[in-house]
Amino acid sequence: MSRTVVLEALRKTKKGNLKYDSTWHSDGNIKDIIRSAASPPPLPRDLVIRSLEKLRISDSIDQADSLAEPSQSDDGSKNTPTNDTRNGKSDQESPSRLSSSYSDEIVQAREQRTARIQVALRTFEEEVVIEAQERNKDRRERQEAFSRHVEWEAKQDIMLLEQRTELQRRALWQKINDVSAESEESRERRLLHQQERHRLHVKKLDAKMKEAQLQKELAEQERQKRKRAELQSFVNSLSKVKGQIDDQAGRILQELHSCPHQEQLAPRGNGIRDLIKRLQLKADQLVETARESKPSEQAFQNMTVLIQKIVDLSALSKGAIADAEKLAKEQEVAARAKAASEAAAAAAATKAARVSSAVTGQDVPGGVKGVLSEMANADSLTEYRTLQENLLNVQKSFEQLKQDRDMKTYCFDIRKAINTPVNAISSQSGSHFLGKLRRIQQLLNGQQVEVGNKTVSAKNHPDGMAFCKDLLAKKIVKQGQEQVSSNYESAFPFAALAVGLWSQHPDIGDLILANFHQQCPFLVPYHMAKREDQSNQEYYKLLGYLYDSEGGIEKQDKYLKRMSGYTRLYAAILVSVPPPGCGQVNPFGREKAWQWLSRLLNLEPQPDITATMLFDFLEVCGFALAETYKRQFFKLIQALIRGYFPKIEAVTPKGSGGPVMRLKSYLQNCLQSQKFPRPAGLLSPSFWRS
Repeated sequence: MSRTVVLEALRKTKKGNLKYDSTWHSDGNIKDIIRSAASPPPLPRDLVIRSLEKLRISDSIDQADSLAEPSQSDDGSKNTPTNDTRNGKSDQESPSRLSSSYSDEIVQAREQRTARIQVALRTFEEEVVIEAQERNKDRRERQEAFSRHVEWEAKQDIMLLEQRTELQRRALWQKINDVSAESEESRERRLLHQQERHRLHVKKLDAKMKEAQLQKELAEQERQKRKRAELQSFVNSLSKVKGQIDDQAGRILQELHSCPHQEQLAPRGNGIRDLIKRLQLKADQLVETARESKPSEQAFQNMTVLIQKIVDLSALSKGAIADAEKLAKEQEVAARAKAASEAAAAAAATKAARVSSAVTGQDVPGGVKGVLSEMANADSLTEYRTLQENLLNVQKSFEQLKQDRDMKTYCFDIRKAINTPVNAISSQSGSHFLGKLRRIQQLLNGQQVEVGNKTVSAKNHPDGMAFCKDLLAKKIVKQGQEQVSSNYESAFPFAALAVGLWSQHPDIGDLILANFHQQCPFLVPYHMAKREDQSNQEYYKLLGYLYDSEGGIEKQDKYLKRMSGYTRLYAAILVSVPPPGCGQVNPFGREKAWQWLSRLLNLEPQPDITATMLFDFLEVCGFALAETYKRQFFKLIQALIRGYFPKIEAVTPKGSGGPVMRLKSYLQNCLQSQKFPRPAGLLSPSFWRS
């Protein structure tokens, strides 16, 4: 609908036809308007006529019109018949008499007219009330009649419903009677038919069961036959593998037997021979067990492990032979120079004995193989011994807690409260990292920490705090082996965690350092010498090597990979800044990195491990040391390449120069560009705002 149509429709309404005068108060007629508004409203003409007729008033309709419109009689400019009569009489009578008579008549006429109107109105009101009462009475009677009619119809409907229900009930009863009236003969006939079908079905099932049983027996015979064939094939395979082990063992034993330096080879050679005998015995046991039992994947895996161990023993035997040759050459050179350097050798032996005594707290027996520069700096040894003694005292303090069976659940909850947040540490975001750090700080502050559906506090036991800190230090250092060794960038989140805890709890820092030194003594740096009363296994465990349950030593590449993880985590701690809220200064900062590097360069290099650790350390700390010490650091690197690097190459066995070449290439590139690259994964300041 358009706007024009709407406006036209509104204009045709009653309100739209009204005329409004906006200047009514300014045209000089305001008094007349007020007078007309103050006069009583005019009565409807029909109402007045009806009232006058009921009172039989004989006034004419013209008089009724004059009563209905009093405003017209007030107009002095109009002439009426009364005025004409009055004017006619005025010609004959005197003015004063006419005026008095005229006034009385007017008053009397008004009073009579007013009385008649009031009577008429009262009579009309009574008639209206009576008429309303009659209408109300009539309406009430009609309503009552309608109610009675509705009630009657409802009763009729109820009667019809009851009749219908009765008919349905009778029909249902009749149907039940019809069903029950079925003949007994028909039911018996159906029953016999069902029994016959059941008998035939049982007969078919018996035939199928016999056939299935026969097939099962045939399948079992075939399975047993196949099992015997598989067992025989499996035993033959294991026998072949055992033959390979025996062949490899024979070659190793032949190499050991043909070594011309049996005296130098004796300690390690005897150990390798014992391991070979145990491996051969284990292989025989696996073959015999396989003959008596079914083939299993576990037996094959065990045999595969034995093959790997015999291969490792082959590499170990070659290393032992090479070491024996090297030792024999050294002894030959020493014998030639013995007369000339007897006094110097005695002094060196005495000095080495003092160093070993500082480390172990015991006197070292004869046979010292090196001097101080070959083992460790005196200050380093003092720090190493102090840290190890402190670690031992801390672990003794909660020994009773660990042995208490009633506190087993408590120790498990503490371990879980530490492992869960530490395992979740990553470079995902700063808010995520700080949330885990706060959780660990709450535990160290003795607050309640949620573990599963319960809470635990380190102060619930007198030794709980020491137990908690020792576990935390071990867990952080262990990340070097578990995480950093395979993902170098993960070193920096764990380093930030260590620095944050170290800043607020210095005793945790001492425990972290002690655990680093236990797992990798080259981080002291400390080049341990083998004592004569030590077995090979004891000595290599002190160097950080791992042994399996069969007594097999860890492969060299795996060992170097783990040491790289520890070194990178240690170096990341040196260059990390404390997280927000943990202070501004790293308590184990860049000056410690310079100290470690200078101490290492004052020691004689070791095969493989020195080049590996130098590369990992400089790749993480190089940029920070160059930024802090500038030209002095580059001078140190030049001295390393010119004076120390040839010594590394001299002690590196042939065929294992990978770490050396990697270190050399890295240092040459850095010197050429006069810049050490920033390590990947280093946490930037913006990380803490994420």
